[in-house]
Parts: sequence; structure tokens; C-alpha cells
Amino acid sequence: RYRRSYLHRPPPLAADDPAGPLVDDTLLRLPDAARAALRPDAESLADVVERLRPFWAATRTTLAHGEAVLVVGHGNSLRALSVLVDDLTPEEVQDLDVPTGHPLVHRFTTGPDGALAAEVRGGTYLDAHGAEHAITDLRARGGT
Repeated sequence: RYRRSYLHRPPPLAADDPAGPLVDDTLLRLPDAARAALRPDAESLADVVERLRPFWAATRTTLAHGEAVLVVGHGNSLRALSVLVDDLTPEEVQDLDVPTGHPLVHRFTTGPDGALAAEVRGGTYLDAHGAEHAITDLRARGGT
């Protein structure tokens, strides 16, 4: 439920969980601003969407100026970004799987009012066949 849900947060690690030091070490390597934006316990996908909202606002500005942007991330953070980029509903993102290592291209146009619009909702995989195969494999293992 935590893996696919939009609103549910997984339970936080117990204080004596052996994974605790590894998580702490990973978090300490994040930039201060990124670390400050994290919840102290655990995040739902909705929390990640809110954490990414300022990033998407800045990225939209860059795209509106005609610049290209490369975003690299992992499945869940990319699912959260997809909520913002493609205006996905919680139900739509619940079924979204993002395959590892398959570049997804979003192209945008700027309207006369300056509004940014995606040419294709959901973007286009550079290798659509390979991405579809990877998504099928992902779903067989429980999804992103």
C-alpha cells in the first residue's frame, strides 16, 4: 500500500533498526536545503510531490526560456515529478511505473499567454519498445 499509494506514509524506522545508520549517512550527504525539506519521519508520494513543487516551478521557468533540462532521478521521485509535469491525479499516478534507465522526453510549447504546455502528456520514451518491456517486468515485481 505504501509503495503504490499517493497519501499513505510508511511507518518510520524504529530507533534500533539496523538500517538507521545507513539512512542517516545517506541523508547527511544531501545538500542542506534538500535535507531541510524532508519530513523527519517518512514521506508519502504526496509529500514528495510537495517537496518537488519548487523544483518544478524553477524548471518551468527555464523551459519557458527555451532551454533544455535533463532530470535524473529514481522511480518514486520521477513518479512525483510526473504528477506536476503531466498534472496527474492520485489515481493516475498510482498506476504509473517508471522503468529504470529508459529516457523519457517531454517537449513543451509556450502559448501566446506565456503558459507552458506539454506536447504529449506523459512524454515519449526514446526506446518505446524497451521501456514497455521494462514496465511489464516492473509490474510483475510489484511496480515502481
